Amino acid sequence: MIPVLEYLTGVSYMSISNCELDELAVRIVPESVARKYCLIPIFVNGAKLRIVMADPLEMIAMDDIGIITEYELEDCSSFCSDILVAINSNYGTSELAEQAMEEMNEDVLRAPEVWLFNSLLSQAVKMGARIYI
Repeated sequence: MIPVLEYLTGVSYMSISNCELDELAVRIVPESVARKYCLIPIFVNGAKLRIVMADPLEMIAMDDIGIITEYELEDCSSFCSDILVAINSNYGTSELAEQAMEEMNEDVLRAPEVWLFNSLLSQAVKMGARIYI
């Protein structure tokens, strides 16, 4: 499924479960922004900031982060659950975490990738296909 999403969105996937984050990059993006948009900064390279987002097609988020950080952004995608683990381990936990998770769950169901997957899965089930996950 990941290669299909990479092809459809034009954004590469990055597994961040074992990724070591640049401390400078983490300090550049405020925790509240990271939680709001479900993203984590990975590293800074000159005037570029690499971020990993659950929804890299969220243009409002990209604009907000670009304005806040004043860096040129390079984006990748990853699973929101992995990003939240990285946020909690690099920023710490807060009361906003539960609120962000609730908002994220609502937003994820509306994401185009999720909608596409649900649509394909529904059609396959209606056609009687055997599905192995």
